[in-house]
Amino acid sequence: MALTKAPDVFQDWAAVAQNTIVESAEGDVSGAYDSSVTIQAALDTTTAHTGTRFIVLVNPNGSDDEDWVVWRPSIIDLIGTALTENLTNNPLAAGVSTLTMADTAGFETNGDGSDEIPGWRFIEDSTLANSELIYQLSFVTDTSIAWAGVNKNSHVQNTPLYNIGISKSFDLPMWADRVKVIVDNGYDADGSTLNYRLILGKVTGV
Repeated sequence: MALTKAPDVFQDWAAVAQNTIVESAEGDVSGAYDSSVTIQAALDTTTAHTGTRFIVLVNPNGSDDEDWVVWRPSIIDLIGTALTENLTNNPLAAGVSTLTMADTAGFETNGDGSDEIPGWRFIEDSTLANSELIYQLSFVTDTSIAWAGVNKNSHVQNTPLYNIGISKSFDLPMWADRVKVIVDNGYDADGSTLNYRLILGKVTGV
């Protein structure tokens, strides 16, 4: 028997200022047999950053805010100094797997200090909801990179690309009715600003 799945973006891309703590929208998992929350986030400046704390809260009650519970230990991520380059595509079309920039030198390593490629990259569109994470696989030339799959949206020339991002999922308990995420960007009071997005994965039928 096929499972019925219901992905849900319950918090689209939102900006988080330096030294602030924000509370996300709430996701509804009341009708799910199984569920998870995915946190996508990325730095959007080149300011050195010692990390942002992400706290997942769940609630077994559909309406009472007295019953929120911290689910799993909080995570601290987005550590490093991001590098950025502007896209030289005019424009970068939707549905492709490569982009161009003036110089890929800043994308030979991740901003967290590791040498790993592949890694997450963030395209910050001027319309924030059209921004997206891509997972860089390789270099094509000194001025272009390739990523897994294809991008969803088109992006105009000079849209910035950053090299510190995450996309991490956390299983939620069956007894949970609601979920939200606290983004603590005061963990590094003088660090970078960032953007984040939250997605529910739900199994609603078996």
